Amino acid sequence: IRRCCFHTLSLNTMMKLEKINSVNKKYAHNIFPGEVGKYWVDFNWYWGEISFRRSFINSQFIYLNENPAPIGFVSYGQHFRDRILKECVPNSYELYHMVIDERMQGQGLGKAATIYVLQEIAKLEAANKLIVACHPDNKRATKLYNSLGFKFFSKNYDDDPMYFITPETALKMQMPIHSFKTNLNPISKNAKAWTEESYHSEKSFSWDDWELGLD
Repeated sequence: IRRCCFHTLSLNTMMKLEKINSVNKKYAHNIFPGEVGKYWVDFNWYWGEISFRRSFINSQFIYLNENPAPIGFVSYGQHFRDRILKECVPNSYELYHMVIDERMQGQGLGKAATIYVLQEIAKLEAANKLIVACHPDNKRATKLYNSLGFKFFSKNYDDDPMYFITPETALKMQMPIHSFKTNLNPISKNAKAWTEESYHSEKSFSWDDWELGLD
């Protein structure tokens, strides 16, 4: 996967992607998916750390306009059959993880970022299938993927439905061109609790067990 840095996503709004690194990784704890959304996504630090450990995983922060802090986080890369990323599926790539901060939701940022990442993956010569997995109770994400043309084809190691599109379908998607708000509301108590839980989760996680395939 190419390691891209900054890109424009629309005609009126500058949205940028920046690779996670040892300096900016602290922001991974602060992007809150919302009180409902938190049940459907892993912690951002988890996918960030995996991208340090697996070169074929690309984790990036999403920035909007001149905001100094990221407003989202995304991870994508080679598709695997297993949780610890050893059983590779050739020519298949997956959008693993996408979070838009709760304060920025409801204005199409998630759709814009999803389309952008899918089109980046679609440009890879080896890609012939682009995949997402989505918990069946995550109605908002399922609706988004269906609207983009994804079709169900199987289930993953967590028994979550997996959907796919072809690279040709992704490249035909139209990027939203409207402007997005940039002023963030104050951080909520729920978001602060999420940050604390995220830090605790990272400190208590055992990568040795993960490497062994233990859950």
